[in-house]
Amino acid sequence: MERMEWIVVTQDPAKTGQIAPGRTVCLPGARNAAAENAGAEWLLFWQENLTPAAGFGEAVAAALDEAGADTAALAPRVLPSPGDAAPDPLTLELPWASSRCLLVRRSAFLAAGGFDARLPEPAASRDLSARLRGQGLIRALPAAAALAPGMPAQDLNAYRDEVLGKARLAAKWAPFGAAMRAQAELWQAVRHPAHYPGVRRVLAPAAARQLLAVWPLL
Repeated sequence: MERMEWIVVTQDPAKTGQIAPGRTVCLPGARNAAAENAGAEWLLFWQENLTPAAGFGEAVAAALDEAGADTAALAPRVLPSPGDAAPDPLTLELPWASSRCLLVRRSAFLAAGGFDARLPEPAASRDLSARLRGQGLIRALPAAAALAPGMPAQDLNAYRDEVLGKARLAAKWAPFGAAMRAQAELWQAVRHPAHYPGVRRVLAPAAARQLLAVWPLL
């Protein structure tokens, strides 16, 4: 068995179809399909526009040699990394890790059920992390870094996914009252959204679909 397998999933729907021919899948769903077909002990989920920093491969190899059975995932740094979770300074444990660059034990990933394809990013990464912690520790890997291109201003689709993702996470994990407050906050965002051209034409239909989708989760 190979030690590690890279999984690079593009956000281009035409290219994503190569991973799951004959059907349209979202980014988390495409990663699940690739993980199921992988054969290595460890999977490295890799965002297509990242570049490994110097020494990345050596740092990952050393980390895999040292990883104990209690480690479910290792999270290299992504630079720049605004909004990422900060590790515990002593144990390097993380509450959650982004799947932009995530090294995960395949057995732990499959046991946790993979990504919830109903959730957009970054909510899908946070949800997976919550379930991965039932399989072992999630630790930061500061010796390995991936470089992202200059961070552009948040676009309309990313804003939509962020707003919807918070509501869906609350529906899945929060108590009923908190989940209902999150749905109310979603509709407040529809009434008073961030200022993007045509934002309500994009956000309102997505919020309506969210309301229909959320009832099975509550």
